Amino acid sequence: MNNEAETMIFFSLHYPFHFTDSYLDEEINLLASKFSKVIVISSNTFSEEKRPVPSNVIVYRFTPVVNFGLRVASLSLLLDSIFYKKIFQIFFKHKIGFSLSAIKELFAFYSRALAIHKFLEQVIEEQQIEKGKLLIYTYWMVESTMAAVMLKKENSSIKIISKAHSQDVYFDRSPVNYHPFRKYIFDELNRLFFISDDARKYFIKRHGLSKKEEERISLSRIGINSENESCIPQSSVQVLRIISVAYIQKIKRVDLIVDALALIKDVQVEWCHAGHSNQSEKEFEELKKYAASKLSASPNISFSFLGKTAKEDLFRLYHEKQFDVFLNVSETEGIPVSMMEAMSYSVPVIGTNVGGVAEIVEDNANGYLLSPYPNAQEVEKKIRMFFELSADKKNELRKNSFATWNDKFNANKNYKQFVQEVISLL
Repeated sequence: MNNEAETMIFFSLHYPFHFTDSYLDEEINLLASKFSKVIVISSNTFSEEKRPVPSNVIVYRFTPVVNFGLRVASLSLLLDSIFYKKIFQIFFKHKIGFSLSAIKELFAFYSRALAIHKFLEQVIEEQQIEKGKLLIYTYWMVESTMAAVMLKKENSSIKIISKAHSQDVYFDRSPVNYHPFRKYIFDELNRLFFISDDARKYFIKRHGLSKKEEERISLSRIGINSENESCIPQSSVQVLRIISVAYIQKIKRVDLIVDALALIKDVQVEWCHAGHSNQSEKEFEELKKYAASKLSASPNISFSFLGKTAKEDLFRLYHEKQFDVFLNVSETEGIPVSMMEAMSYSVPVIGTNVGGVAEIVEDNANGYLLSPYPNAQEVEKKIRMFFELSADKKNELRKNSFATWNDKFNANKNYKQFVQEVISLL
C-alpha cells in the first residue's frame, strides 16, 4: 500500500446492518480496495441482518449514550469562545432568535460527539492505527464528524472527509430548526461532498462561505447499480401501474396518494407501495386501514402494501411488473435513491419539487414535477395527464428516465469518480 493513509474509519448510520443502506455496498467495495484496512462504525445497534463486507473490513456497532459525566463535560463549552460565537450565530446570523431548544441541542450534540470521540480513541488503540496514516470518512455530517474534528485538533495529520445529504444540511429538517457546529466542523474538513447541488448551494449561502472555502466542496452524486442494461419499452396492458417507495411516516404523505387515487373513477389503476413504518407497526396498519376505507368505493383501483422490501426484491418487482410511473409526494427530500432505482428500470417519475428532486426529474422530459405541497386534486390531475399521453410520448419518457439514471446516477460511474477524488486527497 503506497497511499499516505493506510486505514480508513467509516462512520455510517446503518450500514452494513440495514437494508436501507444497501446502496453503500458498491462504494465500500471500491474504497476497501484502496486501503489496507477499513473500520466501519455503525450506529445501528438493533438490526440483526448484516450485508456482506470485503475481507479487510472490520465492523463495530456504537450508539452514543449521554450519561451524567458527559453532560458535565459538555459544560466545558461555557469556557470556550466557540460557545459564545455559536450563541451569536443562533440569535443573529441564522436569525433563529432566542431558542432554548436550539441551545439545548448545542450541548446535546456536543455531549454525543464527546462520547463518539472517546469510542473512536478506543478503536484506534485497539486496532493499533497510526494516526498519521488515517482517513476518517463520515457518511453524514453529524456528531461523528464533530468527534473526528476533535481528534484532528489533537493530531493535525489526520484527514477527514464527510458526505452531506439533506437532514444534516437544511435547518428546517431539524426539530429545532438548527444544526449545531456545521461551520466549525467544515473548517477542519479536507473535503465536504454533497449528494445534491441544491444542498451544496444552501450550505454555501447559509454559512456564508468564501470562494476559497468553496474549493473544499465537491458535488458527488450517489448512485445505484442495476441489473437492467437497457430501456424497457411501455407495457401494452391497458392498466396504469403505479409504484411508490417510502417509509410510512408523516413527511412522506403516502395518505395523499390514497386521497388522489380515490378521485379517479374511470381508469384502471394498480398501485403498489413498498416501505414500512420505521416508527411503529401501528402507523403502518392505520395507513392500510385508511386506504381500504377510502378506496373501497373504487373497484377500478387495486392496491397492495409490500411493507419492508429488500433492494433485491424491489429490483425483481421492477423487472416483473414493468411499472408505468413512480409516484412520490414527500414534503421534503434530499435526492431520493428510490427515484434512481425506478429510473434504472425506465420508470418515469412524478414527484414533488422539493430538495434535490428537480436534479433527478426534468419536467416533461423524464417525468413531471408537482408543487412542493400539492393537494389530492393536483396529484390526481398529474396521474391522469400521464395516463392520457400517447404511447410514443410514454416511451420517450421511459427512454429519458433510463438515460438520466445511466448518465447521472449510475453507481459504477459515480463511485469510481468519488474514490479517485478521495485518493487524490491522500
